[in-house]
Amino acid sequence: MKHSNENEELWVLYDGLCPICLRQMAQFKRVCKDPAIHWFDITGQEDWLQQHNIQPMDAMLELHLVNQDYQVIKGLDAFIRLWSHTTLFKPLAWLLQLPVIYPAVQRYYHGATRRRLRKQGRLPKQHCDK
Repeated sequence: MKHSNENEELWVLYDGLCPICLRQMAQFKRVCKDPAIHWFDITGQEDWLQQHNIQPMDAMLELHLVNQDYQVIKGLDAFIRLWSHTTLFKPLAWLLQLPVIYPAVQRYYHGATRRRLRKQGRLPKQHCDK
């Protein structure tokens, strides 16, 4: 994983209909005072997402960041990049990049988001078996 540039601007795309996501984003906002971090609720923003080559369902299935060069960082890599902008979570960002830990946490994260959306009735059938 490429290390973050401390001066990079990031747009954090989050699911504003998800209570878990809202709690996480509130926590990040409290600890991440970097003015280069911008928060963007994807609810009702399907056109914007598609203009940036992001499928709306993909944005709900995992955290997405967009940097100032319009590069998309997603999933666990997005958490690592976001956490690297905070003093509190920077050690966790480093830890999650370790080869033994990264794949296990990635599998757990993907499973957890699918379970959350399935429980909320927002996971289309084609995504249920992945």
